[in-house]
Amino acid sequence: SIVVDRFHIQRMGNECLEVLRKGIKKDLTQHQRRQLKGDRKLLLMRRRDLNPMNELVIHTWLDQFPELGIAYKLKEAFFDIWEAATEPEARQRYTDWLAMMPDSQKTHWKPLTTAMANWDKQIFD
Repeated sequence: SIVVDRFHIQRMGNECLEVLRKGIKKDLTQHQRRQLKGDRKLLLMRRRDLNPMNELVIHTWLDQFPELGIAYKLKEAFFDIWEAATEPEARQRYTDWLAMMPDSQKTHWKPLTTAMANWDKQIFD
């Protein structure tokens, strides 16, 4: 039997965010990159696990780097799918997540959306 656990799929979500984050950073100036010190660790954390100082830091980044902000919000919304109480609710959250994804980021999230499509039954049942 094939096992698709949510942690594997969620890790893919983090990996997509990572690729996006690195892509955004490589186009930044040295000064801008310094402003994002520690970004990898913080961006991979769930928003609810951030302390007030970390929350402030992330909020500042998301304002200054809108593409990063969108990617972080997408990651958080993706993880929220697993907090749905029922399968229909989870499917609706996934549909909503896909709808909030801007065209500019679709290729970055493609490995995840492909996996979700390929393993739909195993993930949602």
